[in-house]
Amino acid sequence: MNNQQKSKQNFQLALSLGIGFAGGLLSGVLGGILVSNRINSARRMPHANVWERYLAQERGQVQASYLVNRVESRYWELFCQRPRLVSQPLRDHLNNNILPGLALYQILLEDGLDQNQALANVDHLIDYSRRLERKPLEILARLPIFFRLLRFQTPRTLEQQFPVEGWEIEWIEDSPHCVAFNMHSCFYLDTLTGYGVPELTLVYCKMDDRMFDGLSPYVRWERSGTLARGDDVCDFRWTRV
Repeated sequence: MNNQQKSKQNFQLALSLGIGFAGGLLSGVLGGILVSNRINSARRMPHANVWERYLAQERGQVQASYLVNRVESRYWELFCQRPRLVSQPLRDHLNNNILPGLALYQILLEDGLDQNQALANVDHLIDYSRRLERKPLEILARLPIFFRLLRFQTPRTLEQQFPVEGWEIEWIEDSPHCVAFNMHSCFYLDTLTGYGVPELTLVYCKMDDRMFDGLSPYVRWERSGTLARGDDVCDFRWTRV
């Protein structure tokens, strides 16, 4: 396997991680990070270990463990009552991304934080997780072939991880100079609206910008709006520099 083949293989792995978490990405799409591991009762809530380590630096281990344990308990309550989805990619988005953020948000509100404070705290922790997940892409983004890899992988990632059951995608451009598409509907926004917290979708939307803005000297990331912000579409555009 030559270096270019290895780069493509590594990129596919990194992009599949980067594009997922966030339903921001496709809630904003590609940024999100779709963790492909399946949920089962023998393991911890997704992101629990990362969040607890980070909170321990701010609050100390005791308070961090106490908060995360409460969030985990709420997560498993939500998990047991979750809608039964046929699509495996949608189950991954729900179980691994939406429900952990929702559980954290609900617990923070119960602790007396107002909406803005709770959203800021959720955003803070998800941003920390996202920065860790961006690192594999940062290495590949330095390669001059990064745009070609992005163009090659994006349609495949959308098809595999963002199915029509959850997102309505309109392709705008797929050329040697630009990759662009619009999202007319979003599984994250629809789901969180169903839970009565559409405002939480904004946290995931921000993940797209944090994943791709300034990522590569060879690709410029552009966005003008998202559905969660009240715009007509979520637009995604990567232009070759």
